[in-house]
Formats: sequence, C-alpha cells, structure tokens
Amino acid sequence: LTGRWFCEAVAPVEAERGGLEGMGCRVLELEAELKLDCATRLGECPLWNDKTQELLFLDIDGKTLFRLDAEGGCTRYAVPERPGSMALCDDGHTLLVAFERGPALYQLEAGAGSLDRLAEFEPAVPKSRMNDGRVDRQGRFIVGGYNEDGWPSPATSAIYCVDPSSLALRRVISRGVSCTNSITFSQDGATAFFTDSCWKKRRIARVPTYGATGTLDGDEDFVVWEEGGGPGIPDGAVVDAGGGLWSAQFGRGQVVRYDPHGRVTAVVRVPVRHVTCVALGGKDLRTLYITTASKKLSPEQVAALPAGDAGG
Repeated sequence: LTGRWFCEAVAPVEAERGGLEGMGCRVLELEAELKLDCATRLGECPLWNDKTQELLFLDIDGKTLFRLDAEGGCTRYAVPERPGSMALCDDGHTLLVAFERGPALYQLEAGAGSLDRLAEFEPAVPKSRMNDGRVDRQGRFIVGGYNEDGWPSPATSAIYCVDPSSLALRRVISRGVSCTNSITFSQDGATAFFTDSCWKKRRIARVPTYGATGTLDGDEDFVVWEEGGGPGIPDGAVVDAGGGLWSAQFGRGQVVRYDPHGRVTAVVRVPVRHVTCVALGGKDLRTLYITTASKKLSPEQVAALPAGDAGG
C-alpha cells in the first residue's frame, strides 16, 4: 500500500453524430451478450485491474468476490461480510472493500484473517450498510450507505470519503441519504455524480463544485427520468474518457450513455431486467462490463431468460 487508490482508466466511446431527437444526433443501439454464468444474487461493482488484465466484481448477498481472467477463467472468493463495493490499491492486489459494517483492507488470497478494519460504519443506524463506491481522480474512495429499513427507507445514512493518507472515514454530504448509487467522476476530477435510488424524482445528480470543495453538497440535476417513465431506478455508473456517463438502470434492462449535457447517445439492451453496475475494461479499455442481479426475479422471469443470464 503506497497511500493512493487506483482510478479507473477509461476509453472514449464515440456516438454517431447526426440525429438525437431534436439535437441532430443518432442514438447508438447495442446488445449485451453473456460473458460469464455466475448466478449472482446481487452482482455489483465490476472493477478492471489494468495491471493484471483481470475483472473483479462481487455478489453482495452471496458474500462473494469474483476474479475473471483474460482467458475466461473465474475464481470465487468467499468473504466474511456483505461487500458493497471495492477499490484497488496501488500494489495491484490489496483491496479496499466497503464491507457492510465498515471499510477494510483485504487480501483475497489470504482470506478473512487479512481483514484490516479501518472504521465502523454508522453504528447509530443499525440497518444501514455500505453500498456503492468509486475512486475519485484525487485517489480518494467515495462510498455511500444504504439504509435497509424498508423501501423507500428513511434518509438516515450518508456518503463518506476514505482518504488515502489518513485512512479515516469522513462524511462528504450534509443531508441524509437512503440508498446511494451512481457515484462517479468527470475525467478532470472537477465534477462528481451520484443518486439516491429512493428519491421520488428519479434523477442522477451532478456536483460541479466537487473538485474545489471535496463535498457532494450543492448538487444539481444532470439527468431526470421522464414523468411517469415506468419502473426502475438509476444504479451504478461510470464516466468514459469522452465525458459520457454510462448508467446501469435497474428494473429497465438497459445501460444508457449520456453525453456531458445529459443527452442520450447510446443504449445497451440487457436481457436481464435488473442491471446493477458497469465498468470499462479490456486491453483497449473499450469493453463495457455489466453486472446484473437475479434477486427479485420471479421463477417465471428466470425461466424465460436464456440459460445463465440471470445474475450473469
């Protein structure tokens, strides 16, 4: 550990110009295909390790971390608590894991005995756990909570920063949140994005002052779903090198790319309705990895899917 987390390296994806409704741009339509039949209950947090050319991801409810190598081989690691998200440390193998009861440094090969707890998470909110998190461009791990006391749940959790120098857990938003998601950052580090999946108005918020303040206060609308736009919530997100934000849309069976102005430039159709998170990876950083959840799918819905797609 050298005192700094990795930031995700991402490559641009160019949408074809000339036809987005009313804007003269055409929306790129894509179809996702199954990469791995892993049957996750709540797949989340795909994370590309550029040093090893491997994809890491997790199953929150299954208390499992996965490592997928370039040849398609997959190794599963049982972990002692539900992991909400994670980040890679500079050494390329130590993980900072947002476990349900608090962030910890963790070695996959060493297992539970290597868990080095950095802080306890919200002991005054007994039904909250750590959830979505991502590294900002300054090397800090920004991670939010999820209050599991019903749905929509009370906004008594918050969003925090794990600073690489102190390893302390510091709150970065004044108001409370219920279910943090969509944490990601612009390429220059000036702007942050996030959502609360329990907000009545489904939206992804943008914080243009993040680079200057280091907090998530003063947010504004980046994307607002149309009134009466059907089921679903914005879940995990990532920003590419072209400034586009890829949004996994849980309950809608799709990933949508928005340009820096919030306009749709690409839609990736996913067979599984419950799309959870995204990452860019591969040798050229142009492969979009998508996690899904089998949780909350009825037996009939699972049976209607191609084999292996549910939770793949």
